[in-house]
Amino acid sequence: MKNIQRKLGIVMLALAGLIAGASVSLWIAGTSEQPTRMLTGAGALFILGMIAITRPREEDDGNS
Repeated sequence: MKNIQRKLGIVMLALAGLIAGASVSLWIAGTSEQPTRMLTGAGALFILGMIAITRPREEDDGNS
């Protein structure tokens, strides 16, 4: 489970980067005047991805 959470966090960070890059590219090209909605979504994905990666993992101490 720990490994899946870390991989999911990495995927979230990758998606955040892709969305932010596409948003800025569209803004520079002039097709999107306000990329704030896409950048807000990318920021939220980035934060969730960082939480998933850096979250302390539950260690199995064998007492269960």
